[in-house]
Amino acid sequence: MSTIPDDQKHVKARNDARKKARCYFEKTIECCKKDSRLRVQIKQQIYGHLRVAALLLDCTSTVTRIQKKVIPSQDIDDAIKHLDVLEHQLGSNIPRGTRVQILKTRSDQYYRQGFYQLAKETAQDALKIASRHGFNTELDSLQERIDFLYQLCEDMAYKKRIILLDDSDAETSGNNASCETSGSETEKE
Repeated sequence: MSTIPDDQKHVKARNDARKKARCYFEKTIECCKKDSRLRVQIKQQIYGHLRVAALLLDCTSTVTRIQKKVIPSQDIDDAIKHLDVLEHQLGSNIPRGTRVQILKTRSDQYYRQGFYQLAKETAQDALKIASRHGFNTELDSLQERIDFLYQLCEDMAYKKRIILLDDSDAETSGNNASCETSGSETEKE
């Protein structure tokens, strides 16, 4: 998925690759249940569920993750189900590395749902676990994700302040046309 450009020209190729990848990961989840080794079953199921959730949220790479796009609600619901299966199946016995991966994917879920603050807090939880347990390969990517989400939160707060200021100016001036003009100007920014 990450090798196919995410633009209008490649939509069909990306959708086809995504469907195939999802199918293969779901087959992996089903096939590994037949393995007699419990540890292998669990490991492959974790991998499969996390990858399907990332595909559904269209967060397979940093480039696709930072693009604001509308993800169908059914895909988000399916991703939530995959993450819930992991958390329910593993319960309190979730290995720390897996916990970091689940938190990262949950952060992507909240981001795609528009809950930027919750996404940032979830990524911060993942960063705490990663730094506490020496998962150094995760630290930079998690910090970048937190910085990105922090900026989104700041931008949202700034836009809300502008809208509130515009609304209060309209109330004092009594001129609704000026509020509509300034409101549309802030949306363009």
